[in-house]
Amino acid sequence: MKPTPFDRVTGMSLLAIRQWSTCSFCILALLAVISPGSRAQSESASLKTEVQRAMRRATTYFRTNVASHGGYVYHYSIDLSRRWGEGEATTDQIWVQPPGTPTVGLAFLRAWHATGEKMYLDAARETAEALVYGQMKSGGWTNCVDFNPQGNRVARYHIISQR
Repeated sequence: MKPTPFDRVTGMSLLAIRQWSTCSFCILALLAVISPGSRAQSESASLKTEVQRAMRRATTYFRTNVASHGGYVYHYSIDLSRRWGEGEATTDQIWVQPPGTPTVGLAFLRAWHATGEKMYLDAARETAEALVYGQMKSGGWTNCVDFNPQGNRVARYHIISQR
């Protein structure tokens, strides 16, 4: 397969980046299948503890290192210095379509539902607030929310028009 410009810039294919970015939350699926009534209950409890610890670390990492104003884009360079949605994004831009902000927010909600831990609900609320900020005066959304008032993708956001 011929390398794309994206491959040359990041050193990874788009598929590898997508797999890496969604892998952090694949652990949620593991948590869902671990049941307290299984044969190897002690092994299951140990695995459940490890999965929950990994979920907390991944959530903390996403919230503190990956998020921008509570939102997300599609792809990130390994060192997080570059970000892409439908094209390269600034640090003040998030994307509204999957696999951007809504997908990550839903993963946080699923984690909260599976564990009951408040940190996941807080993380989901942050993503929701980013989407609320980006709602346009007309009631809809564009594909991108730009938090920089002088940004090149700013729209007539509902929240700004109320000020």
